[in-house]
Amino acid sequence: SKNNLLRTIYFDTTTNIVKEQGIFDYPTQLLYEADFSLKRGCNYKLYVFNPYTKKIVVGQTSVVDTVNLIYPKRTIISPILLSFPFKTSFYTSFSRAENAYYYDVTLLYYYTEVLSDNSKRQPKPIKINLGKVNGENFAPKYQTSEYQSYNFYTTLAKEIVDSIQVVKRHTDSLVIEITSAGQDLYKYMLASTPSNTINQTIGTYTNLTAYNTDTKEDKYVLGVLSTRSITRFHYDDL
Repeated sequence: SKNNLLRTIYFDTTTNIVKEQGIFDYPTQLLYEADFSLKRGCNYKLYVFNPYTKKIVVGQTSVVDTVNLIYPKRTIISPILLSFPFKTSFYTSFSRAENAYYYDVTLLYYYTEVLSDNSKRQPKPIKINLGKVNGENFAPKYQTSEYQSYNFYTTLAKEIVDSIQVVKRHTDSLVIEITSAGQDLYKYMLASTPSNTINQTIGTYTNLTAYNTDTKEDKYVLGVLSTRSITRFHYDDL
């Protein structure tokens, strides 16, 4: 913070690689991990030294903070302002997060099924995208995402699988999930998106540089160092 070194964190190799083998599988690829918590408002610089190539890869990023939900919002007097079922439309409003440039708003619908033998089960939540927005389109004070009610019920009808074992269903909760990401990650995602044109005009993006300790030369290398934040707002008293 403020260009002062507060802490040095060391990463170590791990064999806990959850990626399944496939056409892009690379058995000799190493995964490094470290157990620590990112501190809001701080910048982090990554150094990776390769003893064989004598190169040091360097990247720097700022930590993306959480967003502040403006609507629907819980209060002490009124625990919830979220009405369900939706008669016309449903919308959310949230403020800009520090160091964030890209936002993805998702509504998660949790429900329980009561079976014919009186047992209960909770399927995976149904995810409904409420909208995406980048820094250029973000409103001056806050951003609003609106979702029509008929789309909500149509999505539920498509996602919920009917079964003769199910006697009834009831709503458990709704979760508003807002994922915010830094500008470097947003640009990297744009550059990594497949091009649908013949000329393949989409280029590459990186915010990493490699410094050769022998030749004293540096150049850009492929990769990105960035952060993202996921803020969840849980409404269970529907």
